[in-house]
Amino acid sequence: AASTTRAAALRSGHGAARRARPLRLRAAVHASDDAGKADSLSRLDALLGKPAAPAAPAPAAPSQEEAPVVVREVDPAEVSSLYARLSGACSEADGEGALAAVEALSEAGAAPRFASLKSSLRRRGCSLRDLKMAGIKQPESIGTPEERDDQGFLTTVLLVCSVIAVAAGFLPGDWGFFVPYLVGGVVLVVLAVGSTAPGLLYAVVDNVTGAAQRAGEGPGGERTLKHEAGHFLVCYMLGTPAVGYSLDMGEEHTDLAEASLGRPLGLKLLDDAEIDRLAVISMAGVAAEGLSFDEVKGGVGDLFTLQRLMGRARNGLKAEQQQSLTRWAVGEAAKIIRREPAAYESLQKAMAAGESVADCVKAIEAAR
Repeated sequence: AASTTRAAALRSGHGAARRARPLRLRAAVHASDDAGKADSLSRLDALLGKPAAPAAPAPAAPSQEEAPVVVREVDPAEVSSLYARLSGACSEADGEGALAAVEALSEAGAAPRFASLKSSLRRRGCSLRDLKMAGIKQPESIGTPEERDDQGFLTTVLLVCSVIAVAAGFLPGDWGFFVPYLVGGVVLVVLAVGSTAPGLLYAVVDNVTGAAQRAGEGPGGERTLKHEAGHFLVCYMLGTPAVGYSLDMGEEHTDLAEASLGRPLGLKLLDDAEIDRLAVISMAGVAAEGLSFDEVKGGVGDLFTLQRLMGRARNGLKAEQQQSLTRWAVGEAAKIIRREPAAYESLQKAMAAGESVADCVKAIEAAR
């Protein structure tokens, strides 16, 4: 019993010692450093195994070299003057002047969208599935030659001319003799041209049928409008402003400021960055049509333009690389158009109304 009592006393004594130890340590610390209370508590917590409380950060002394950030306000008079300068440059087809005016608008804070995506282009592999995900409705139809029913076309020409020739035989006098021969000569000419130069025959037919389709849409038809607006918006977002455009039937185009490329395209080899930017701009019309229609009808000329550009690549492109670049360019252009729906819609309205390039730029920047 006595030994048990002593053991309990010893345990009680050790417990009291353990409980008293922090108090003795804290007292010792306070006795040794009364002047620095905050620092003493930190050292005490370190001795007890506790993390030290973070010290309050000292206020940073203002640097004498750091200039205050000044946010420049947009000067309406300056912006108006720059838009007038842009309009004048475009009316004279002055690419350098147009580029300088738009860059000045950007520096003045009035054109934040200009060249905003120029540095974001990163070429990569692109499949038809990627184009589908980018919003292109029928990506497999891009660049696919149109299927032609040559037999049906020739049969139609033969039947129509036969009916006309038979009816002309009832004309009075010599007309009933000469007209059937003339109509029969039309059939022979069509057969001769189709056999020796089918491309020429197709060009004539395409011009006639294309003009009829565009006339059915009316001036500035929806397809043409979307196509050219796609070129205009994408080239603007990539830092190559347009200096002119046209929606007139048979003369649809968007002219670029070659000054943004440093030298005229015909006088230089193009590096990878330039090829990428021009490829996306070239395919912007195809992408715009592909986002809205199942069939792309205005892409043949754009594909020829892209082919010529790729032929001027400094590093050269193999056939499979050209195909991949074409698909990637369509996908990137589609992403840009989908990223700026308000600007694209506003631009279409301005172009449909026949506004100047400067007013089209205003429409892009004013869209929200």
